Amino acid sequence: MRTVSSTPSALPSVSLSVLERLAGPLLQALPAPYDPARVEVQILEDAITLDAEGIVRVTKLRLLPAPAPCVRVPRADGIAALVGATAWNQIRITVVDGHTVRISCGRTTVRRTYRDLGLHAENSREPTKKWTLLLAICAEHGTFRWKDFGSFHAVSQATSVLRGKLKEAFGLEEDPFHAFANGWRAKFFASAEVG
Repeated sequence: MRTVSSTPSALPSVSLSVLERLAGPLLQALPAPYDPARVEVQILEDAITLDAEGIVRVTKLRLLPAPAPCVRVPRADGIAALVGATAWNQIRITVVDGHTVRISCGRTTVRRTYRDLGLHAENSREPTKKWTLLLAICAEHGTFRWKDFGSFHAVSQATSVLRGKLKEAFGLEEDPFHAFANGWRAKFFASAEVG
């Protein structure tokens, strides 16, 4: 038994035209719980039979519903849930002053300090370099290059810690940054301008 998906990229052993020819009518006539774009096809058996036209290959198929896509729900105690966001691209972070940011989604806005985001030193309660990095990200409207902050290794580690702190504070599992050749770009809207 071989299992293939209905998406072209997941068909290593059966070409899409063969799958469409074999399962096309079945995919179009699926009952309500099946979505033709998200169905798993299991090839149970290949058989060769003799037909009026000669030797014919017959494939027996079984259609199964594909797993439902994962719906991301923010943690109830996270900032994202508080402002009504379910993804980073819905969040806007604006620097208010050196110790406070304004976080908003739509018309809902909250203010949070570096302490609220967990970006403080445990012994002195002062802002850490990760807070400074977040402020710099906002000052550059969401993009930052590692060369501006030191060595790639050091900045990569600082970004990793900031990523973890932001995910924890906001209650979102998604990575808040996109990587690119010379640095990172925030998935959230970042600004240092109050307005």
